[in-house]
Amino acid sequence: MIQRDFPKVSVARQCGLLGVNRSSLYVTPSPQADPRLPLTSAIDRIYLEHPFMGSRQMTRALRAEGLLVHRSRVQRLMQLMDI
Repeated sequence: MIQRDFPKVSVARQCGLLGVNRSSLYVTPSPQADPRLPLTSAIDRIYLEHPFMGSRQMTRALRAEGLLVHRSRVQRLMQLMDI
């Protein structure tokens, strides 16, 4: 979209016309890891062993494993996972 070697229009002008910050051209975003992944994998593992657990018991089981979580977060993730 923006051509750096275009002689007639400068990079600053091209960025201004498109409404893009010039600094964003030179920065490549790093891939972000999903912060929910360790918690959802622990919920999934516990749920496979004990499919009857609700969010309250699941929270207790996660806390017993050393994960500090709130019940509402566990409940939201369980709903997201359809369990």
